[in-house]
Formats: sequence, C-alpha cells, structure tokens
Amino acid sequence: MAIKASLFSQAPHLIPRQKRSKIVESGGYDKNSKKFKTWDQLVAMLFCHLGQAKSLREISLELGSVHGKIRHLGTKRAANKTPSPTPT
Repeated sequence: MAIKASLFSQAPHLIPRQKRSKIVESGGYDKNSKKFKTWDQLVAMLFCHLGQAKSLREISLELGSVHGKIRHLGTKRAANKTPSPTPT
C-alpha cells in the first residue's frame, strides 16, 4: 500500500529544518512563547492561505476540526481564538 502525502503536509517541509531552527533561535522568537510556537504559527498560516480562510474565527474553527489529522506535522495545539475580556 502506497502512502501519499497531501500538498498541505509537504508545504511546511519546503523550508529546511536546520535553517528554520537557526532563524528561530538566533531571533529568539520562541523565547517567551509558552504554548503557541513559531512552527504552530507557520502551519496555521499555511493552512489559512491554502484554505483561503477569510477570518480568524474561520481559521480557528477549521484548524480545530482537523487538528487530529494534522498532528503528524508536529503541531502541539491548534490556533485558538479566545474571547476578549469584557470591560468591568
């Protein structure tokens, strides 16, 4: 049985892992990030671009619904649109 990778699963790997890691470490982009890392951001942005998402809500709902299917890409969590705090 042949295993076929989708275009979406191939796209993030077009940027070499060593080069990506070097850029992230030298810039300190993941330094203060607790949950949502730069890799998760890259996967989310590719997903919204290829899926032609129009809003953050659409991105978060669609990524949440397929997160089990895209975990093989190494994402720890899906993008999440949290409600803004209500003024008191």
